[in-house]
Amino acid sequence: MNTHEHLKKKKHLVKIKSVQHLAKTGKSIFEKPKYAFFGSFDPFTKGHFKVYTQAVNDLQEEVAFVIVKSLFKNNPTFSLEDREAIIKSYVTKANVYYARDYYEIKKLKVRSVKIIKGRRDPEDEAHTNFVFDFYGIPKQKLHQVNVGGTYRNISSRTLKELIKKGELETAAAFANDFTIQRLKSVL
Repeated sequence: MNTHEHLKKKKHLVKIKSVQHLAKTGKSIFEKPKYAFFGSFDPFTKGHFKVYTQAVNDLQEEVAFVIVKSLFKNNPTFSLEDREAIIKSYVTKANVYYARDYYEIKKLKVRSVKIIKGRRDPEDEAHTNFVFDFYGIPKQKLHQVNVGGTYRNISSRTLKELIKKGELETAAAFANDFTIQRLKSVL
């Protein structure tokens, strides 16, 4: 196969991949979120929602969600599609992207103008610094939202523990009914 044929075949494969992605997600693989809130969102909580709404207020622009298949965590509770459904139970018209591997994550982080991160404590800040260094992303892209009050004490892990213990009233302070029902069905 000569170079011209090879390039033509490669272009055709990219076109097929683009059409398949567009059919599945409604978004082109060449789109990029201007402002992106990255997270595993496994599951999405009221704390995540607070970070999202604060970022939208700060930036006066829509913020897209990028659901990351974590490179550092095994055995997610929900599939990427289930996590999207949970996000949309909070933000009906959410613009959601999936990042399944290092390259998709890096591509979306590099292309985004601002990356939204919530900060509960110094541990969150250390994790954010690690992630930015790991992907080679300049810190100027960071838009950090401080999470205070009740939401400071919640994480997806803590929410799952509350559901397992049957502490549904406490869990309701940190997640909507849809999320709690989904968690009850899988835990």
